[in-house]
Amino acid sequence: MSKLQGLLDLFNPAGGVGRISSALCAIGAVLFFLTTSQEVAFFGFPDSHITDYEKAVAGPLTILSWVSLALSPYFAVTAAAGHKLKTRPVIFVGVVVLFIAVVAIAIFAVPWYFGSCLNLDNGIGG
Repeated sequence: MSKLQGLLDLFNPAGGVGRISSALCAIGAVLFFLTTSQEVAFFGFPDSHITDYEKAVAGPLTILSWVSLALSPYFAVTAAAGHKLKTRPVIFVGVVVLFIAVVAIAIFAVPWYFGSCLNLDNGIGG
């Protein structure tokens, strides 16, 4: 048995670790959707001015939050009935990696790209 196969067996959706991580990912996906949607909804200053940065970031953050919400039913079903499903561990690990990538892109890549690379005004001032 290779080390990779042993690692995949650890995260088998039918096992305890797989079901617990699936439940945590389901909760995390829904919370990520809610917080990101709330962040986009609260864009703007009290005088209704929306900066160029907020206009540019609203689209990618909305898409990433909906992708996260789309992954949550898979995690919920896997957590609830993982022992009855015939899901391969490779698919489960792939979906978990996709969820982590979505969150990392939203937290790190989107603000870095639009704030640093494109140098858009985010209204912080100076």
